[in-house]
Amino acid sequence: MVFKDDFVQEFRALVAEHYAQKLQVFPNVELALSGLNIAMCVASNAPVNQLHLALEVTGLKKYFNGQLYSAYEVESWKPEPGIFLHGAAQMGVQAKECLVVEDSPVGVSAGKAAGMPTDYMTLRITTVVYRLILK
Repeated sequence: MVFKDDFVQEFRALVAEHYAQKLQVFPNVELALSGLNIAMCVASNAPVNQLHLALEVTGLKKYFNGQLYSAYEVESWKPEPGIFLHGAAQMGVQAKECLVVEDSPVGVSAGKAAGMPTDYMTLRITTVVYRLILK
């Protein structure tokens, strides 16, 4: 299969358009995030601009205090642990002090490889977060 030279740019433009028009936050996620009194970050395989756009469109960016990390910045993609280790280092914490909440098997592998407690969620982030609040 041969892709056009501008395939990646066109694809990212389509993703951005789709995000701007259709991306929605899952029910109760904002409520759950607002109830946490802990430092949080996002460590994603997504490009930086896509990560920012997704969090802006959903209104969730404010919960991460600018702590947004992209695998493109560190050139280490999940399932490698680099992006999680980078996020922890930037936040000044050790891996064992983190909790990774992941929505993909490769992310779970990355969290475990980083030596971080890791929880896999499938559209159930509120359950995981509420469990943390109640502890």
